[in-house]
Amino acid sequence: MNREIKFRAWDLYNEKMIEIGFLENISLNKDLDFANYEVMQYTGLKDKNGVEIYEGDILSFDIQDYNGNDNIYILPVSYYIDSFMCLKEENEYFYLGEILANDEELEVIGNIYDNKDLIK
Repeated sequence: MNREIKFRAWDLYNEKMIEIGFLENISLNKDLDFANYEVMQYTGLKDKNGVEIYEGDILSFDIQDYNGNDNIYILPVSYYIDSFMCLKEENEYFYLGEILANDEELEVIGNIYDNKDLIK
């Protein structure tokens, strides 16, 4: 299975998200000064509504603990230790693929730039 490789970026100067597209488009865009952008990669996965999940997106998801109790999490997506995951704390994280396999209701509810108030 091939994962689609594409990117978006947060424009630090204009404070808005822009679509960059595919990797070959980045090298062709000589006007793009990467010092002014936070670049985020597409994970290759989509939420329950078909919304593409990128690094920096804030997800709402439900994970059951060992006692069968539901726990609702609202966490951002990061690329950490060679995988896309949601970090709860330094040593506690959820792999994005595992979240999707266990929660059909996973949803992108914002991103870390437009919706900082969603993250505690």
